Amino acid sequence: MNVKVEAKISVSLATKQYMSVTYLSSVINFLNKLRYFEENYEELNDDKARNDYYSYSISSIILSIAFFESTINEFFDDISHNIRLSSINNQEGILNEQYINTVKFMKDENLFRRSGLKMFEKYNIALKLGGKSPISKEEIISRELKILVELRNELVHADPEWIWLDENEKLQKSKTLEFENKFKNKFNTNPYVKGGPFFPNRCIGYGCAKWAISTVVNYSDEFFKRMELVPRYEHMKNELSTLI
Repeated sequence: MNVKVEAKISVSLATKQYMSVTYLSSVINFLNKLRYFEENYEELNDDKARNDYYSYSISSIILSIAFFESTINEFFDDISHNIRLSSINNQEGILNEQYINTVKFMKDENLFRRSGLKMFEKYNIALKLGGKSPISKEEIISRELKILVELRNELVHADPEWIWLDENEKLQKSKTLEFENKFKNKFNTNPYVKGGPFFPNRCIGYGCAKWAISTVVNYSDEFFKRMELVPRYEHMKNELSTLI
């Protein structure tokens, strides 16, 4: 008696989308467009050009923060799933079994999603777990990050105000003057706007967008340097450097 046996093998396939790379790629695309606008702004000085310029600038600022947050979230997720750990620079064995198990526990307990946990604190948690020095709030990259987050929050949670230009006491207390004092020496202002309040009119532009992505990449670079690891976005930094 012949018995026919059929074996079926089920294979599950999955892919993982790294949004940090997507966000950074989008910012690079916007920066290319912004540079073109600034190089040709006399010929493109019309309402549509100004609106496009403004849109690309705001998008770059918001996506810079999205890149920053995604980078550390993906770092923890990779570790908890042992993804790519064998191929990255881990010469000192920082990402050892104890490190991996601790991250897994923290993710399982949703500790990285704890209310009130700030983005930079996630980076410092990763450093401390590896026995590395955290990034101090007093370091330049931390101070730059702080005011970038303030700018992003103002754009995302916009709360307009009346600016009484003829009343000096009220002007001194205005949001636009506060932002001008923080940002006026950090980047070139919007060439399409010659007057009016600093924020958002003259503040948002190619200069601000370049400063925003430089701020978060510098902070992330410092994190990976201290961890002695190679960031996933390393291959994009040459192209980015030509724009900032």
